[in-house]
Amino acid sequence: MSVQEMSIETLQEFAKDNSVTDHVVPSQISDKAKIGKCYSIGKGVGIDNASIGEHAVIGDHVKIGSHVCIGDHVTLGSGCVIAEGVHIRDNVTLGANVWVNKHADVSKDVNILEGCTIGEYVQIQEAVHVGVDTIIDKHTYIGKNVFVGDECRIGDSLLLSTHVLPGGGVAYGTIIMDDSTIGDYAVIRNASIDKKVAIGRDVYLGNNVTVHDNTTLKDGVSAEYDVLIEANTTVAENVIIPDGIIVTYSYIHTLEDELGMVNKGNLDNHMLRKQNIIMRAFKKLVGWVWRK
Repeated sequence: MSVQEMSIETLQEFAKDNSVTDHVVPSQISDKAKIGKCYSIGKGVGIDNASIGEHAVIGDHVKIGSHVCIGDHVTLGSGCVIAEGVHIRDNVTLGANVWVNKHADVSKDVNILEGCTIGEYVQIQEAVHVGVDTIIDKHTYIGKNVFVGDECRIGDSLLLSTHVLPGGGVAYGTIIMDDSTIGDYAVIRNASIDKKVAIGRDVYLGNNVTVHDNTTLKDGVSAEYDVLIEANTTVAENVIIPDGIIVTYSYIHTLEDELGMVNKGNLDNHMLRKQNIIMRAFKKLVGWVWRK
């Protein structure tokens, strides 16, 4: 049966003709819904006035709100909730119990694993991976080919700032540009992450933190407030960067000039030689962080 769009009546007839009656609960599908050639619709599904493309796989107890537009070859795991005005493009897979809030935009070839929450007005570009139980807060922008690990927290709805995107667009919250990697358990509040940045596990980036291109932040790095990390810099494991620090390929500099360490593109060797001195200075400058 070749049909581009189906009302509830034609969907029921399609189910009979294709022996998938057990997978379809028509009583929960609005007669205003438009559904392309359907591969599978699970039990207890609720679909409002939405448009769904061809070959969708919709798991049990999925709820899809009004004015949602879903592309072709999309898989929604059981228990997913797609709020009104969401746009999900082709070849997207959402794991079980993913919540996508109002007016989020998910581009093609995105994979979001189970238990994730995507906030209002979030923009996720092509070929992004989001790990298990990650929360992406509203107004966050994530560029192409970004990998986000498990149980991360990205964005902060209480701390929004304006970032100008390539091509003139604007993002009002956290921004993560193309080809970056975010490790498991990272927390990124209101930060700007440029292209090809590698962020390790358990990294914390707070408000007004900027990380430029080709930078590596190893596991456990923490930057609380007003930190600028320049391009081509590597910050070693478990370094706590004080507020107001500028980190470059050649030095770390505070406003008080209390620290000045040669980096030469990689902090690892320097940290090994002077770990105790540096950590004492960090504790003095950000003692309140250590008291938490």
